Amino acid sequence: MASPQEPERIWPVHGEATSPLASAVRDTACVCAARGITLNGCSVPEDAAQTAGEDSADQLAPHWYAEYADEEVDPARRHPQDASGTVRAQVDAWLNELFPGARASADRPSADAAHLSFSLGETGHWTGPANVGSGLIAAFLMLVALLTRPKGSIVVVDSAESHLHPRAQSAVGRFLGQMAGAGLQIFVETHSGHILNGIRLAVRNGLVQPNDVALHFVGQGGAVGQVTTLEIDMNGAVNDWPEGFFDQGERDLATLSGWKA
Repeated sequence: MASPQEPERIWPVHGEATSPLASAVRDTACVCAARGITLNGCSVPEDAAQTAGEDSADQLAPHWYAEYADEEVDPARRHPQDASGTVRAQVDAWLNELFPGARASADRPSADAAHLSFSLGETGHWTGPANVGSGLIAAFLMLVALLTRPKGSIVVVDSAESHLHPRAQSAVGRFLGQMAGAGLQIFVETHSGHILNGIRLAVRNGLVQPNDVALHFVGQGGAVGQVTTLEIDMNGAVNDWPEGFFDQGERDLATLSGWKA
């Protein structure tokens, strides 16, 4: 009787991890739900050799923005209505999609700090993160991570809808779909049907292919932690829509319309 195959060890007991899986995990960028930037002065890497996205993509986002602001963005990741090439221009283009008139700026006033500020209109004054909404900060951190990471990189986005209103959530979904279509590997955790619908629109608009999108629904009924994997077609339609999967809006509208008691 053959012995069970040994699972791949991600981290060796001794020495540095050298497996492809370990390298992928080490280089993964994480945009967390608790986006923690509230002060004007933000963190910079302790190790000068550290690359964008290692550890958290949140606290270091202003630093990486300042580092890469004048670098060219892959044309496949650019805003559909703004072909401007630099990271600075594309962050502003996508911010304007989510928060009309919003712009961002960051610089390095010293070796151990990055300075981040926002403007909320063409004639608006610049102000620090503590004086703007949490949604604007959350969007900035996500944009920097996804516009600066190399093709093929893994980016984890937790609660992509964090602090955003429905129109912006839908736009974020389309943005995530476009970034995936441009060659990033993105893992998104969301409780928002607007995020899902934005991704579906990205598929329908040809920004990402259906076979490059996987939907996993962790249900609350049946077996604990039961996962249902759903397919999406080229029109953005989800096949075999399960009960409890982003259907509460339709249920409420049916009740309000008198279609359902």
